[in-house]
Amino acid sequence: MKDSEWIELLERRLQARNTVLLGYLKAYHADLEYQFKQDGFEYMNQASCGTQYHETDEDAQKYLADLADFIAKEDEKQHDPHRAYRNH
Repeated sequence: MKDSEWIELLERRLQARNTVLLGYLKAYHADLEYQFKQDGFEYMNQASCGTQYHETDEDAQKYLADLADFIAKEDEKQHDPHRAYRNH
């Protein structure tokens, strides 16, 4: 197998794995948004175990916004996987 074929195979495998991971992150974000909408940061803290503790609604909203931004950027890379390499 040529080097270029190996690289293409690895890129496809990484893209497939990233698609799965992005799905998990999107579900996690949706769960956190649901929790926040129920009763703000206090409910979010009570219903979560591994997520950082939030002191205010603003803190929780920033966490949600940062997570959404990260997901959007990773989603964009999924549609253009070579973008990550061009930016470095």
